[in-house]
Amino acid sequence: MRPILTGIPILGAAVGLLCACAAGPAADEDLLPLASDSVFVMIVNETQYDARVHAFYRGGARYPLGTVGSNRTTEGLAIPWQPRGLSVEIDLVIGPGVFRSQEVTVAQGDLVEVRIPPNIQTSGFFIRVQ
Repeated sequence: MRPILTGIPILGAAVGLLCACAAGPAADEDLLPLASDSVFVMIVNETQYDARVHAFYRGGARYPLGTVGSNRTTEGLAIPWQPRGLSVEIDLVIGPGVFRSQEVTVAQGDLVEVRIPPNIQTSGFFIRVQ
C-alpha cells in the first residue's frame, strides 16, 4: 500500500499541470479585441546593418518595434490603431544614420510591410533625420 500512496500526490500534480495547460488557449481570447483595434507592422531589413525600428503616429506616441538584424524579417507586430498618419523611424546600428519614412494612412487590422532597402539614403521613401 505504501507505493500507491506516494504515487497519488504525483498523479495529482500531473493532473493539475494538465488542467493548467488545457486552460492556456483560453487566454488567446483576450488578444481578439487588441487585434481588431490594431495595425500590424512587418519589417523586412534588406541592409547589411542591424536596424532599431519605431513606429509613430503624427502627433502621437512612439511604439518600439525592436531591433531587426541585417537581412532579416520580423513577423507582424501589433501596435494600437489611431486615426492619424503612420510613419516608421529606422536607426541603423553602426550605419549611416537615422531615417524616417513618409507618412502612410492605415486602417484597423491592416498589415503594413516596411522594407528597408540597401540604398536607404537614395530610396525616396525614407528621409535622413540624423
